[in-house]
Amino acid sequence: MTVRKESRINLLRYQQEETLESRQNIQLVLILGLAALLLVGAMGGVWWMQNQKLQAVKAENKQLQQQVDKLTSSVVSTDTVAKSSGEADKRISMINTLEKQVKVKSKHFQDIYLLSIPSITIGKMDVKSDNNFTMSAYCTSQGNFIKFLEQLRGLDFIKEVKNISSKCNDKTGEVNFNLTLVWEEGE
Repeated sequence: MTVRKESRINLLRYQQEETLESRQNIQLVLILGLAALLLVGAMGGVWWMQNQKLQAVKAENKQLQQQVDKLTSSVVSTDTVAKSSGEADKRISMINTLEKQVKVKSKHFQDIYLLSIPSITIGKMDVKSDNNFTMSAYCTSQGNFIKFLEQLRGLDFIKEVKNISSKCNDKTGEVNFNLTLVWEEGE
């Protein structure tokens, strides 16, 4: 029997290749693991920075909102002051107008009174709100009454003399009369 030489397989080389491949796989896994770890770390860092920016923006927003609230209340109070100032100006204007009217009308009353001296005695004067003025008076004669009416019609602030009624007392000659004077619109 002959011994035949069998071919031998060098397993050492396969083992070395397997070890090398195993090392390369481990290195690849380590590199991928490190890359994943770096990626997660970078994402965490970016998230943390964004969170810090968000917190800063929220704080700034809160501060700006407080300033807006202060300015809004300031504008409201300024508007209120301006509005009340405008109302006060209107009131002052109305008061000045009324005072002027009172002064003008009192001067008119004085002018009418001066016309009546000495022949007319005024008993009652009544001012109406519709620019009318009624008067009750008496005088010593019909001639004095007519003269007084002409003088009243000659006054520039009297628009019209109307509702004239008179009664003459036959015993004394006195004339009692009532009349209505209409003021000019501008008065």
